[in-house]
Amino acid sequence: MKKSNGIHTCTNSVISQDHVRLDSYVIAHNIVHLVKTNLDIEIKTLIADMHQQFGYTVSYKKAWTTKQKALEMTFGSWEQSYSYLPIWLTSAQHFVPDTIVKYKTLSSMEEGDDDPPRVILSRVFWVFNPYIEDFKYCKPLVQIDGTFLTGKYRGTLLTVIRQDGSRNNFPRAFAIVESETKEAWMGFLHYLRRYVTPQPNLGIISDR
Repeated sequence: MKKSNGIHTCTNSVISQDHVRLDSYVIAHNIVHLVKTNLDIEIKTLIADMHQQFGYTVSYKKAWTTKQKALEMTFGSWEQSYSYLPIWLTSAQHFVPDTIVKYKTLSSMEEGDDDPPRVILSRVFWVFNPYIEDFKYCKPLVQIDGTFLTGKYRGTLLTVIRQDGSRNNFPRAFAIVESETKEAWMGFLHYLRRYVTPQPNLGIISDR
């Protein structure tokens, strides 16, 4: 018997159910085009496509993991996207003059760690200047609400909705906070009043 250390180039059109070499990284490279085309593609659809390509029925868990890796190949990792947030905020202020950005950070340092403290985003509020300017021509009425963020980094997105003379609703200002706490809402409304809606007799609709 001879042992070969060369690259194995042949493939089998039908792979057994327990084929350990067909991992999520290999599959992700073959289905990334499907995920790019349809970000909401269902897992069962991916399982069917994998079976058609490889003759192999993957588990739901592996198909889900594969989709996450395909998304990462397309958009980058959660960590990369999160680290770009300060750059995005700075760019928004640069390219859209008078854009308002206010954020609060926390410092975190592990005990016995010699590295510099990590900066953690706590809250961020932003509004683009055109949104501030055109609010002068809208009804003196806003609706505020929050929605949960899903994904690796949790939190709550707070939004301000305004209505024009034709009853069209538009988002005006935004904030990401840890949750819908009293302090978070107070900070959000403070920035809203100061930078977006300084006019008197403003009506606010809220579910709180």
